[in-house]
Amino acid sequence: MWWLLLFACGPDGPAAPPATPACGIAGTPDWREPASLPRDGELTLAHLQARGTHNSTHQEPDVVLDASHAYTQPPLPEQLGSLGVRQLELDIHLRDDGGFDVFHLPGIDPISSCPTLAECLEQVCVWSASNREHAPVLIWFEPKDELDGLTPGFQPFTGQTGALEDEILSIFPRDRVYAPDDWRRGQADLGTATAALGPPTLDQVRGKVLFGLLDSGDHRADYLAESPDLAGRLLFPDTDAPTDSFAALVKDADPAELPALHAAGLVVTGNVDGASDSEADNTASRDAALAAGLHYAATDFPAEGPGYWMALPAGDPVACNPATAPADCVAADLE
Repeated sequence: MWWLLLFACGPDGPAAPPATPACGIAGTPDWREPASLPRDGELTLAHLQARGTHNSTHQEPDVVLDASHAYTQPPLPEQLGSLGVRQLELDIHLRDDGGFDVFHLPGIDPISSCPTLAECLEQVCVWSASNREHAPVLIWFEPKDELDGLTPGFQPFTGQTGALEDEILSIFPRDRVYAPDDWRRGQADLGTATAALGPPTLDQVRGKVLFGLLDSGDHRADYLAESPDLAGRLLFPDTDAPTDSFAALVKDADPAELPALHAAGLVVTGNVDGASDSEADNTASRDAALAAGLHYAATDFPAEGPGYWMALPAGDPVACNPATAPADCVAADLE
């Protein structure tokens, strides 16, 4: 019955390409040099703490078959703007025509605020071009292709990281993307750069976007096999340990692991709540992660409401990280 439902309710085939031109070409703000703040050469990416969102385009389905699907994320421009979100997560699916759609799961949880990846990236790019002083935005791509080979109109993601990177550069100018080559800073690989130099300073990443590959299995292995030192690539693979040659960004570390990850210079993101969890559990999880120094705290509930939401206790949109920032850091130093 479950599999029949997946086949019967899949997305309605390939989506049409977006009509909006690439960001910064027509109908969008002109790119200008990123703004700078007085301490940008001193403070680093590791010194901030910011709100993120989990499954950032997710819309509650008409029929909720799992309690974890019972939430709706605001549109991306609202998240980045009035809600101060600085980390997004996009679940991607490769269409048969070579383009990418963005939604959680075929059939049971398919509704998205921006159905195509090009549309989602365009929204982020337009906002970034209009807000050149923003703290760095991190976007995780998660290939959710377990069922895509069985879903009409879609195919497995395997071997398509090049197409994903082409899609990014069809929207974003390369100099507004902070990539592994930039993080390396003359070192042999990302892990060496992270250990020797730590994360980049804010003057290197302000007004830019970092893209991560949220996978620790075959997709990551394929990506690293194509380019072990990530030369010329755009995606930061999710890191397992500070000893990884690609060590830079970590997703979903346990709060107890954060001191060691901080000491190694890694930037850590993670989900701090869930729609299927109680308000008490969500509050406890959020507070523990923020106190431990999670850099980007992702939530199903970024907007203030009558109950639980992902509030930052000491700054908005970006706060000084309580575990890593200098004692004299104030939120206005960061954004």
